[in-house]
Formats: sequence, C-alpha cells, structure tokens
Amino acid sequence: MVKIEFGLGKAIEAIRRKKAKLVVLQVPEGLKPKTREIAKEIEQKTGAKTITLVQPCYGACDIPLGEAKALGADLAIHFGHTAFLKSKNIVYVPLHYPLRKPLLKKLVKAFSKKIEGRQYWKIGLVSTAQFLGWLPEAKKLLELEGFRVFIGKAPSMQKGQVLGCNTIAAQNVSGKADCLVFVGDGRFHPLGIAYRTRKAVFMLNPLAGSVSEIEHPEVEKLERGHIARIEIARQAKSFGILVSTKPGQMNIRKALELKALAEKKRKKALILVSDEIREEFVLGLDLECFVNTACPRLVLDDAVHWKRHLVSAEEMQEAMQ
Repeated sequence: MVKIEFGLGKAIEAIRRKKAKLVVLQVPEGLKPKTREIAKEIEQKTGAKTITLVQPCYGACDIPLGEAKALGADLAIHFGHTAFLKSKNIVYVPLHYPLRKPLLKKLVKAFSKKIEGRQYWKIGLVSTAQFLGWLPEAKKLLELEGFRVFIGKAPSMQKGQVLGCNTIAAQNVSGKADCLVFVGDGRFHPLGIAYRTRKAVFMLNPLAGSVSEIEHPEVEKLERGHIARIEIARQAKSFGILVSTKPGQMNIRKALELKALAEKKRKKALILVSDEIREEFVLGLDLECFVNTACPRLVLDDAVHWKRHLVSAEEMQEAMQ
C-alpha cells in the first residue's frame, strides 16, 4: 500500500513569518481523517488558532480567499495541490506519494507486455502533482524497455504535470508520441487527456497496482456530446451565462463577451453568478440553454446529468459563428 505524505514545514514557516494569529485550513477529502492532527501541530508550533473548512474543495483553483477574509483570518493553508494562483494570503501544501521503485518497475513491465504488437515506441509521460516524483524513474525504466520518452510542460506548472482543466503538458508532446502514459490513480485526468489529444492513453496506477487503457468508445461518446451541444446552442433563443465566484474559475470577462455575442445574434442572455455551478440553482429560470464559463471539465463530465441544456463557452462561440 502506497501511503500519501505531506509536510507542514512550509505552512508553519509562512505562519511564523506573517505572524498570523488566525489561520484557515482547507483540507481535501482524503486527508480529513488527519485534520485534528494537522490543526494540533500547527497550533502547537506557531501559537496561531486554526479554522477548518469542511465544504468540498474542487482543486487548486478553489482557494478560500473570500472565506478567510470573511472570518478575519490572516492566512489560508491549501492542502493537496501545487501553487495555482499567486496570493500573499495563501500557502499551498502539496501532497505526494513516495516513489516505490519495485512497484513502478512491475507496472512498466506490465505496460510493455500490454502493448506488444501495437507499435507504440514513442511515449508522452504525464502525471498529477501527487505522483510527479515518479516520472524521472518511470522515464528511465521505459527507456530501458526500448521506448523513447517525452515529458512535456505547461506554463506555470511543473514538468509533466496535468490538471483536470489543463492537459497542455500532454498536448505539447502528443504530436511526437505514439501514445501517452499517465502515472496516477483514477480515470478523470487520463480521460481528459485522451479527449484533448485523440491519442491512446494508458494508466499506470500505483494505488491499484494495475495498468489499463482509456477505450476509444469513451472518447467517441465525449465527441458526440460536444457536437450535440454545439447544435443545441445554435438553436437556442435564450442563454444563462454561468459565472463562478471561485478565485481560479471566475471569468466575468468571458461572460460579458458571450452576452454581447448572443445579443449581436438577437438572442437573449443573462449573466448568472454563483459559488458553485449546480443545476438546482437555475431551475426557476425561463432560459433554454446554460453556458459554463467556470471549470471546463464541468460540461465534459456533468452535462449529460443535467435535465436542462448545458454547454461550454467554446461550444457557444462555435455555434454563433
């Protein structure tokens, strides 16, 4: 079993440097059992008082600047992700899984066997923040198997790092790679990579000890949904343009641009603002189509579950051309 690791040194140093008296803690679901331990250590070593947010956190873009200000806190500590937004009032404390070379070697061997006969000799290698430390060794092991390995990079992110909303590190190497390999757990990130790159994507999952692949029908389903949503937006006569107040997702400029675009086409448009983008918040509105300007994965993953029509900003723009 690979257990996640984290250190409080960076947070404690920042609290001391800022002489913070009240600190907000934002803890991901997987780390919540350790909340008491974290709060206790911080309070004992800094003298500061802590407040823990229990609401869900949707990623590095969802930082509690507004909550910290409302509570009169001097600093907010965000656990789980690398820095996404720059602010003197937020400290990011990433979590990581320590490298286990024998396990990784086993996964690489299993991957090599899985793709026998498929002529995938050039590989793009990516991961999330929690497994970035595994990539150099993964590259070395894959090269020993005879593969040529590329690790891309997105601006303001670490080498090989992808987010749910940002697969640029994968896209930057997809042109010279035969397939992409994601080191990490879950299907959320690799499915997004497969959709954006249209390449075969394999998952080396250290937590499950397994190697698997995103199947082509999964990507085709996403593409069909994308085409259908463009047509829905083209036919719609009225739009609700959704804006999130989350610091890393707020895009009021895009919303105003879309409103002007709709009105130019003689369609009705309202800009609607909420902390979270949820269907129950818009049920009473007499609008045909809702347009998401917040996290781009919201439409990709959740549109099929909405009873009302939900499209992305890019899909609305394409429909208006």
